[in-house]
Amino acid sequence: MNNLNYVTLTQDEVENEFDVISSVEIKTSGEIDYSDGKPKANVKNIHESIVPEGEVNIYRISNHEIDIEKAVKIGLGVLENKQTKERVLFNSLRAVETGPTKIVQDTEIMRLTIYYQLAFPDYDDPAFNQFLDETANYEGINNVILSKDNAIIKELDFVMNRKKGLGDNVISFKVYKK
Repeated sequence: MNNLNYVTLTQDEVENEFDVISSVEIKTSGEIDYSDGKPKANVKNIHESIVPEGEVNIYRISNHEIDIEKAVKIGLGVLENKQTKERVLFNSLRAVETGPTKIVQDTEIMRLTIYYQLAFPDYDDPAFNQFLDETANYEGINNVILSKDNAIIKELDFVMNRKKGLGDNVISFKVYKK
């Protein structure tokens, strides 16, 4: 994660310097849809990603265009700097999470790691790989991401399988016997 930097700001600093550009839409059918801030038809409620009270960790990934839909599905919010228009990530679910501080911090790091792994499939994080190998069917991931539609899990599974040579990146060779 060499191109990842973060800074901790107060809620007031975030609100003064950034606009929230990510939102979650709840359709009239009750389904959750994820948006890049553009209202869609058939929408019941549009909820802007919530900037938590107190200190907020803002994550910048240099030379990367943030995938807003993917970030929101994972549980991250997207902010845009009012002056530079640079987009950054923050843990939007922290505003509603309860429990010991360490658990909340761990879920924030887990969400960020998931996003980073999907954004950079060739990135190798041995601790994350081990965590996924130890959790059957990605149960630990399902507990920290917002989306329950399995798209993030399927994409993560695809990325991880490719890294292990179990995906479509393996070339088979015909063996000739004398």
